[in-house]
Amino acid sequence: MRAAGLPRRHALKLGAAGLTYSLFVTTSHASNDGPSPSPAVAQRPDEGATPTTSLTQGAWLWQRTAYADGTTVVCANPATYTLTFSDSGTYSLQADCNQGSGTYTVAGSQLTLQPGPMTRAACPPGSQDTVFLRDLGQAVTYVFEGEHLVLSLRLDSGNMVFSPQPTVSLTGPAWQVLSVNNGRGAVTSVLPETQLDATFDERGIVTGKTGCNTYRGLYTVSGATIAFDSLISTRQACLPEAAAAQEQAFLTALGASTRYDLRGDRLTLRDDAGAAQVDLIRPPSP
Repeated sequence: MRAAGLPRRHALKLGAAGLTYSLFVTTSHASNDGPSPSPAVAQRPDEGATPTTSLTQGAWLWQRTAYADGTTVVCANPATYTLTFSDSGTYSLQADCNQGSGTYTVAGSQLTLQPGPMTRAACPPGSQDTVFLRDLGQAVTYVFEGEHLVLSLRLDSGNMVFSPQPTVSLTGPAWQVLSVNNGRGAVTSVLPETQLDATFDERGIVTGKTGCNTYRGLYTVSGATIAFDSLISTRQACLPEAAAAQEQAFLTALGASTRYDLRGDRLTLRDDAGAAQVDLIRPPSP
């Protein structure tokens, strides 16, 4: 395996999010020549790992990819390029403005990622989503180097280096909303030029922005369950019409949420059936 500290690569010109997903699917499928094994709980190689290091310990933040040709792409904002493995053999990822999920299998240090559903929003100029997903689709083995997760790419072409996401709590700084259940069976990304967020305080009060108004209400938690009550908002008119629809969908999704998943810097609110209602991220501290 190549050492991770290699010269910095110049910024890449990135393609559209549709091409991004195509690259990920193509490269991931290419690494599976035989039948796909069934999803399973990760087996963790212990060489170089600390006793508490595991794939499923929480979100992993992409730091850089060091290539065999001596170049390195450094992630500009690791908090928006994450990979999270669950004990049930599924994974979720964030690639800048898009989110996705899939299944994974392990055999010793070998790792196979099978991509699943993914959003296809066009991320802003300068996004590294294409590079992140392209490299992730080439990953074939993994190892821990101290607290870092290192994914080795096919044909020894490079290494992706990830750092663990520090544990955060529900209360504290504001959570930024990434996507909202639109009430028609789909979770859609927040409209550009709008800001939705949620702040949970220790007194059981939730406050935030709906995109064009502010809101306030009560919340209670018990274990992994959550309940919202008495949600009220200001009444400023939302323009365009899509922003008004988004605001209503957001407040409805909050009211429908009964469970929450907290992994690293990601918070997902779900209903009784487990369907995602609101997906949020806690931005890194300045």
